Amino acid sequence: MSALKQYLITTTLATLASSVFAQNYLDVIKLDHTEGLTQYSDSAHEPTAFNESTADITLPIVISEKTAIVTGTWLEHSHFQIADQNPRDLYSTLLKIGLNHKIDSHWSATLVLLPKLSSDLKVVDKNQFQLGALALMKYEVNPSLSYKFGAYINNDLYGPMLVPIVGLYFNKGPWEVNAALPITADASYGITKSVRVGAKFLGTNKSVRLNDGSDTYIHRINNELSTYLSYRLGNIVVLAHGGYSAGRSFDSYQNGDKMNLAVSALRIGDKRQATSGSFGDGAFVKLALHYRINLDK
Repeated sequence: MSALKQYLITTTLATLASSVFAQNYLDVIKLDHTEGLTQYSDSAHEPTAFNESTADITLPIVISEKTAIVTGTWLEHSHFQIADQNPRDLYSTLLKIGLNHKIDSHWSATLVLLPKLSSDLKVVDKNQFQLGALALMKYEVNPSLSYKFGAYINNDLYGPMLVPIVGLYFNKGPWEVNAALPITADASYGITKSVRVGAKFLGTNKSVRLNDGSDTYIHRINNELSTYLSYRLGNIVVLAHGGYSAGRSFDSYQNGDKMNLAVSALRIGDKRQATSGSFGDGAFVKLALHYRINLDK
């Protein structure tokens, strides 16, 4: 790669990261795989295995000194079994299409559309698609401290979902905190330049349509709490997590059975009746691999 091309790519990423992410790096590719056990709510069934793999790719494109296009994709595959049912494979494919604009030296705004296909892929039609959006305002106090406010919305199969978001980024000495609650929070401590230890929370609330003749969808809820160890070698970061999934459920409902509104964990007008049992909480281990670009000048 020529020096000019490398300079242009680094400048593009640095501009976006300084206005959106605040940290001095950008993980353009994030891959992870989770293996866990799930405990059923009744005592008639033994715990069963659950595994999930995801890929998250972010490709920003700067179009001016203050404005950047946000592009990328997110892929997920889950494999599990509920009680005596056949094992299931569920898939989600999401596109990131958005814009970030730096308003002044402190404020920036980001709006990203998130069209998503979420199903078992036995059938692919308009019923498998959902449309979401993320809107964020960020206030940067200084390069080591920023706050963010916004919301995520999505037309889930169980009804409209609204998630107000409040977060911050803080980096001082060996400490780094990056949070966008109630979706995610990550706090870590640098033991050496390459090795960090940390704790992470990740909450998910989504729906996936089934095409097995049951005319149902699965409402997935999961809250992961984990500690991790990370090691960085050049642009590659390897992370090993161990933790516990709390408040987890994969309940099935009839298509068209909806609540009025979900605001984070609050369900308004939810009179749905689950059509099948589900599994609950359990321990998990996760291995992640990130491709990280350092944006320090």
